Amino acid sequence: MPRSRGFSLIELMIVVLIISILAAIALPSYRSYVLRSHRVDATRTLQDLAARQERYYFSNNKYATSLASLNGTSTMAGQFYAITDPISASTVAYTLEAKAVGTQLKDQCVQFSLNRAGVQASNSSTTADTLNCWGR
Repeated sequence: MPRSRGFSLIELMIVVLIISILAAIALPSYRSYVLRSHRVDATRTLQDLAARQERYYFSNNKYATSLASLNGTSTMAGQFYAITDPISASTVAYTLEAKAVGTQLKDQCVQFSLNRAGVQASNSSTTADTLNCWGR
């Protein structure tokens, strides 16, 4: 009996099994990477707004209370974080906040804040989690 060419069903099932194992390992890592990249967008935006606040203070001798005064919008951190407007500010201090929107709410870091003193905070309860949220 001549041997036919091709793959047997068992060989195909082994290949499918190997691919599914690799996908089960890779997809959660990829999802984690995507969530972290959105966090970076939010934290960089807050740092940019803090620099704008200092420039505004230098020119006006007070801090801005709205994003429009800083040439910013609530969506400047991207579609996954919203910047809080109005800004919590007085003549001598300010606090900038970003809150998660949409699918980013599944992340552990859903809220960030940055104040005049440079104190970086998040919704996390521990310092280690806050540092992790801010990417350190």
